[in-house]
Amino acid sequence: MQTAKLLAQNLIDFLYENPTPYHVVEGGIELLQGKGFSELVMGDQWNVKPGGKYYVTRNGSALIAFIAGTGNPAEAGFRMVGAHTDAPALRVKAKPEIIAEKAYLKLNIEIYGGPIYSTWLDRPLSIAGRLTLRSSDPLRPEIKLIDIRKPIAIVPNMAIHINREINTGYQYNPQKDLLPLIGLGNEHDYAADWFLDILADCGSVAAEDILGFDLFLYDYQKGTLNGINEEFI
Repeated sequence: MQTAKLLAQNLIDFLYENPTPYHVVEGGIELLQGKGFSELVMGDQWNVKPGGKYYVTRNGSALIAFIAGTGNPAEAGFRMVGAHTDAPALRVKAKPEIIAEKAYLKLNIEIYGGPIYSTWLDRPLSIAGRLTLRSSDPLRPEIKLIDIRKPIAIVPNMAIHINREINTGYQYNPQKDLLPLIGLGNEHDYAADWFLDILADCGSVAAEDILGFDLFLYDYQKGTLNGINEEFI
């Protein structure tokens, strides 16, 4: 039981430190290198040795690791395990800045995968992902991972006296009900691209060097072990 709890806690810690597919790949590489795995590069000729430990990545979002067998695969066979690096989430759109009612700073989002909408409401949310940055080679922009790592956003429910149907069934409209609120201010307080300034500050880069981004909202609260005997994650 203690071994199972340790493994579960390790999973919780890993997910908390790596909230996006890109962070999962970076965190996975660190774990693999600590276990003696060597990187292989797609497009290169591989020299795979029996018993060798290797990994390869693709697009910064996929990670494939393997240990080469010492016998004939036709006789010994092989084992394969697969899992997602991603999860259903709210994804930040390319032009996300919204100032609603001349007072509320919101982000325009799109649905990634098939999340349960209601689970995203009334939670402290942060934002993480990767930036694409201008570099000296226009054909090879720099990629940088960022994690704001603080509760910068929330998707609030309406008060019960405003939406009395919430407990009898409510169909959320993602483009209306799931837009995260991240601050207060009016259109005169902020530039048109104020969100880029937030990203630039987080990534310690110049806003004008940000060519694009791929960002996700995530629950800032860390996972826990629940139950009388901590048998649930």
